[in-house]
Amino acid sequence: MGGECCGSCIRLMTEADLQEIAGLEEQIFADAWSLPLWRQSLAQRTFCGLVLTLPEEERRKPEGGHTLAGYVCGQFILDEGEIHRIAVTASLRERGLGQILLESFLQLGGEKGIARFFLEVRAGNRPARALYEKNGFVTIGTRRNYYQDPREDAIILEKNLCR
Repeated sequence: MGGECCGSCIRLMTEADLQEIAGLEEQIFADAWSLPLWRQSLAQRTFCGLVLTLPEEERRKPEGGHTLAGYVCGQFILDEGEIHRIAVTASLRERGLGQILLESFLQLGGEKGIARFFLEVRAGNRPARALYEKNGFVTIGTRRNYYQDPREDAIILEKNLCR
């Protein structure tokens, strides 16, 4: 973590990141987390969030103004991890940044003794499902009509680091 990747850097999420993260949430997710929810989450002992910062040249672009390319967050409880969010700024997608975020989160969890990871993903979110499956996640169940706006099933995925 913290290493260079395409001029970007992965680091732990801080309070100073939350305003920008909440703004990105509104652009990316129909069920965006509010700024107070982000603050509440960050304050939890089991919460872990990573941000991927933009390279300097991207920050200077006229449409820029952002410092974050994306983020991932979840919880580590005992030997299990749950991924809650993984997001990449729309203009920076299809560059492998989601892969970098996911790998970093899984690595950090492994370093903290996490043996299994879980997550839920919209059934129709093909790019996200492909990313997770490429990284060894397997389907273990479905939550019918879990998501709203639009109503959609959630696919429950698991990755066991001990296999």
